[in-house]
Amino acid sequence: MRKVLLSLGLVAACLATRAQNAPVRSKTPIQKVVNLSEDAPDYDPQILTIQAMPSPGGDYKKNKAYVDALPRHNTGNRQYKAQGAAPEVALEFQGNTGGGTPNDNDMCIGNDGKIISVLNSSLRMIDSNGATLLSRSLAFFANSVGSLNRAFDPRTLYDPIHDRYIVVFLNGNESTTNNPVICFSQTNDPTGDWNCYLLPGNPFSDTSWSDYPIISISDQDLFLTLNLLEDDKGWQDGFRQSIIWQIDLASGYEGDSLDHNLWSDIKYDGKPIWSICPSQGGMKPSGPETYFLSVRPGDIQNDSLFVHTIKGSVKDGNATLQTKLFKTNKSYGLPPSAPQPDGQKMQTNDARVLTAMHQNGLIHFAGNTRDMNSNAAGIYYGVVDPNANAAANLQVLSYDTLDLGYPDIAYAGSGATNDHSVILTFSHVSPNTFPGTSVIYMNYSGIFSQLTRVKSGLRDVDVLLDSLERWGDYTGIQKAYNTHNTFWLAGSYGDRINRTTIAKIVNNDPQLSVQTEAISELSLFPNPSANYFQLVFELPAREHLSFKVYDMSGKLVTTLLEDRVKAGKNQFKFNSSMLLAGSYILAIEGQSTRVQRQFVVQP
Repeated sequence: MRKVLLSLGLVAACLATRAQNAPVRSKTPIQKVVNLSEDAPDYDPQILTIQAMPSPGGDYKKNKAYVDALPRHNTGNRQYKAQGAAPEVALEFQGNTGGGTPNDNDMCIGNDGKIISVLNSSLRMIDSNGATLLSRSLAFFANSVGSLNRAFDPRTLYDPIHDRYIVVFLNGNESTTNNPVICFSQTNDPTGDWNCYLLPGNPFSDTSWSDYPIISISDQDLFLTLNLLEDDKGWQDGFRQSIIWQIDLASGYEGDSLDHNLWSDIKYDGKPIWSICPSQGGMKPSGPETYFLSVRPGDIQNDSLFVHTIKGSVKDGNATLQTKLFKTNKSYGLPPSAPQPDGQKMQTNDARVLTAMHQNGLIHFAGNTRDMNSNAAGIYYGVVDPNANAAANLQVLSYDTLDLGYPDIAYAGSGATNDHSVILTFSHVSPNTFPGTSVIYMNYSGIFSQLTRVKSGLRDVDVLLDSLERWGDYTGIQKAYNTHNTFWLAGSYGDRINRTTIAKIVNNDPQLSVQTEAISELSLFPNPSANYFQLVFELPAREHLSFKVYDMSGKLVTTLLEDRVKAGKNQFKFNSSMLLAGSYILAIEGQSTRVQRQFVVQP
C-alpha cells in the first residue's frame, strides 16, 4: 500500500456492502491519494430550487394541514419555570455565507481554538476571533474523491480524545449517484491533511439513497445515521429504513481502509424505525455503549420513544444492537409552521429527535414539537435512563411571544455524578420578530434560565416562490472541552436569505453546576472581611485552575488568577479592597474541578 501525504491531501476509498440483518464488517483498499492544496479552481457549484417545495404525501401531509389549521392560544405564561442568570454572548460573528435554503448549520471547535463552520455546500475554518483560516466548498472535496453530483447536508465534530476533526456530507440525491463522504483530519490542524472516504449511498443495490446524516463518536468509533429514501419521492412518503454506520476511528485517522459495521433492518413490532439520532458523550466521548433515539415523528400526538443501544466497538468484532420502547410522561407531536412578520411561514418539518447527549447514566434529547396547550411551534427537551423501566421525562419549551425550532444540545455541567446541567440552542421567530438564534441553560436542579437572543434577525427569510420558507434542518452547539463554562454555537438569522452566526457563549450562573469532589478541606477566611480573603484547600492531583469572582446575579466580576496548581495542600490569598461592599461567589474552576464559596465584602 502506497501512502503520500501532501498539504490538504485526502485519501479516498469506497466501501461495498450487502444487505443483511447482521452488521456488515469488511476491509477495503485505499483507492487513491489526492492533494487539495494544489492551486486548482474552487467553483463551488450550487443549485437552488426556488419554486414551491413539493409536499410529501400520506398521513404526514394530512397531519401537517391539520396542525397548521389549529387556532393558537396564548397561555399567559411560559411552559417552563425560568429562573437564574441568563447565558452571556461573549463573542458573535458571521459564519459561512451563502444563499442556500434551508440553512444546514453545524460547527465544532478544537482545544487550540480552531473552528470548522459548515453550511449547505461549504466549510470555513476560522480562528476563535472570527478570522478565516481557509475556505473550501464541499464540491472541492467531492471532486477530489470522485464525481460531483451535488454536495449538501454537512456535519462536523471535534474529537477531544484524539485531538482530530471529522467532516461528513452527502454527494448526490439519487440511488445511482448518492455517496456519503467522510473526512478525518490527520492532525489537530484542520487546514492540513485529511483522509476522505466514500460510502455507498445505496448500500443494498436497490432504488434508495441516503439522506439526513447525523454523527457522533465514542472513544473508539464514529457513528453515522442515515435515512434511506426511494428515488423520486419525498422524505416522508419515500422512507424505506434508517441505517447506522459504525466506523473504527483509528483506521480513519491513520488513512487505512475503514473497518466498519453497517446496521440495517432496524424495526420495532415489524415496522422500520424512522430517523435515528445518535447520542454524544457529554464531558467527552465515551464507550463501550453508544445510544440512539427515535420517536414517531409524523404523528399529531404520540408518547413513544425508542432507545437503541450498540454495545461493543468495531474492533471487538462482537458488537450488538438492541432496541427498547419507552413512554414519555408528556406527548410530543407534529409542529405547525411558524409565522414571520411578513406573513410567510417557516417550515418546521416533523417531531424527529434532532439531538441527543448522554452523561452520568442519563440521555438528554430534543426536537421540534407542537405545544399542546397553545398549538404553537415549540421544542421538547427530554431525559431518559436507558437502563430503567421508568417513563422518559419530557418538557415542552414554548413562549407565547416566540415560535421555536431545530434545537441542539450540549452538556453544561461539571461532570459530578448528580450534575445534569445542559445548554440548548435553537431558532426563533414570531409575527413580530425576524428569524434568529437563541440559547438557554438548565441547571442541575432542572431549572431553566431566561432565554438569551444570540442573534436577532434583520429581515424576513424570503427565498422560495411560496408562502412556506425553510428555517434550517439543524443547528450546532459544542462544549469547549478544555474550558468549563464556555460553549460555541452555529445558528441562523434572517436577512432575506438565511445567514449564519457563530457565537461564543459563557455560563456566568454560579448556581448552574454543583461542585465536584476534586478539592477537599476547603476553607475561606476571614469571612466577612473588608481587606483580604485567604483560601486553604487540598488538591488530589496537579491541575490548571482559574480563580474567578462573580456577583450574585452570575456576572463575572474579575478573574483573579489562572495557574497550574500542585497536588497537596495549597493556600490562595487575594485583596478584596477593590470590590464594592456586598456578597460575591468565589469559583475555582478546572478540567475536573468546580468549587464555589460565597463571601461577603464589608464596607
